[in-house]
Amino acid sequence: MLPEDAAEESAPSLLATLGPALLLPRITIQQLFSLPGDALPRAVTRLCGLTQDDVIRLTEATTEVGLRQLLEHETATLYYYALVGWLAYDSPLGEAVRMQILGTGSEAAMQGLAKLEHLVAGVVPMLAEYVPTDTATTTEALEALFAQEKYGLTPALPALLPAAAKPFAADEDDDIWLHLENARPLDLNLFCMAMHLTHSASYGVPHPLGAALAGVAGLGPPAELVALARRIAAANAAGPPPYPDLALNGPDLIRLYLSLQVLALLFVADLQPALMSRINPDAYADTDAGPWFDPEQQQATLTWVCTQVEAFGLLFDDYFGEEPTYQTAKAEAQRLAALL
Repeated sequence: MLPEDAAEESAPSLLATLGPALLLPRITIQQLFSLPGDALPRAVTRLCGLTQDDVIRLTEATTEVGLRQLLEHETATLYYYALVGWLAYDSPLGEAVRMQILGTGSEAAMQGLAKLEHLVAGVVPMLAEYVPTDTATTTEALEALFAQEKYGLTPALPALLPAAAKPFAADEDDDIWLHLENARPLDLNLFCMAMHLTHSASYGVPHPLGAALAGVAGLGPPAELVALARRIAAANAAGPPPYPDLALNGPDLIRLYLSLQVLALLFVADLQPALMSRINPDAYADTDAGPWFDPEQQQATLTWVCTQVEAFGLLFDDYFGEEPTYQTAKAEAQRLAALL
């Protein structure tokens, strides 16, 4: 439990900053516990008791209510979660996280990242003050562990870094990979929704998945993602059937594939209601209106979306499974899935 005086005065201030302050540790600790081999995570568990199940559970606690419960009832676990994530961020694993967040490396992105780093550096020791038992010895042991392992983590870095910013050779850009002829309106709507929600998620959700999208090279620049969605929407609006032939080149198809994967992840993480509200606030202003907020309908929609995404994934596997750029996109989708 929190000290009584601290619970009254300091907790609201800490709660207000805790969500944003956990973003960097949250992303990095997931990288840490998903590394091939488990020597370092096992050492962390031995020193402070933090397990992979704890990491999964604490990563899912993103609401104010969830964070307050952790702060009041699992203060030590929350502190070590933040500390280990911060120490991992200060290791080579942090380079992968920085590249995911920075994307193209704009000045605004770098300033935002610097503010996040400053916030985490202040919140971690603040959390230690709330732990009812002394943390100094364990903290020192964890710091020594990461200082010892820092250079041993370097070989893992290439597997964690986003793919190169330009995964397609210049002479492949114009090659048509797929002709969509007489596609069902329902499928075209699904494609458009996938690309619009993927675009919105890259800046519209306070979740590691949204933060990671800027580093997914296969999605390309946001303008090209939106342009492809508009092309598909225009083909859909040209009905009734037969619809115009929609030709997709390599980058188009990879964007479509990745957007569909992201769409399914957004539904699994229950992030789509906030994004739909952002895209069309008038239609979703009333939380009782629309299928996005009806529990039974939302579950049915989740099942349908995931089934469709899986079906298209299998289709793409059959057609393009040997293409190196498609294999790169599948690896990117798997890294995104690991963030959930």
